[in-house]
Amino acid sequence: MKKIIFGFLIIGYLYPCIITFSSKELKGKVGEIKTIVVEVKNIHTPCLLPIEESNFEFENVKLVSESKWDTIKPNLFKKIITIQLLKEGKGSLKVKRSCPIQTSSAKLDIVIEKRDFKELKNEVKNLIKKIILGEEISFNYLLITLEEFINTYEKKKIKNEKELYSIAKEIYSYLLKIKAICEKEKE
Repeated sequence: MKKIIFGFLIIGYLYPCIITFSSKELKGKVGEIKTIVVEVKNIHTPCLLPIEESNFEFENVKLVSESKWDTIKPNLFKKIITIQLLKEGKGSLKVKRSCPIQTSSAKLDIVIEKRDFKELKNEVKNLIKKIILGEEISFNYLLITLEEFINTYEKKKIKNEKELYSIAKEIYSYLLKIKAICEKEKE
């Protein structure tokens, strides 16, 4: 009997926390906002690593908001993450827990699709409106969106929207100068 109990204790220490996402994969278009639920189930009770020390890494997505960790059960926790998809291609959300007993991690792959020109045009107009109104926007998202709009406009040789194109190109040029100044000051 002691051997069986000892065996269960050893096996319990071999397994890390279980980290899951509300969906197995995520897909969307550039600029879209997505909400994901992250759950962590502690295998070792009590876990030596507080739930707040879970680390999040974002690739090609921007964190918009996050809830505090909710305790569902004594060893089960939930957090709601809201992200914005930044650039066409692949993105990811990674969660890592570096517990002294065992490190655990999970990764959610995200497929980010290109917007069509109409969606892109409307987003550029929306961002310019936000600039004029003094609303908060992400510098990197603005830069990415303007670059995408300019490149799409030039590649597709679009005849209309010349005024919006020239405004976007001018704003983009200023943003690149501001970015260069900021990076120079960091050095």
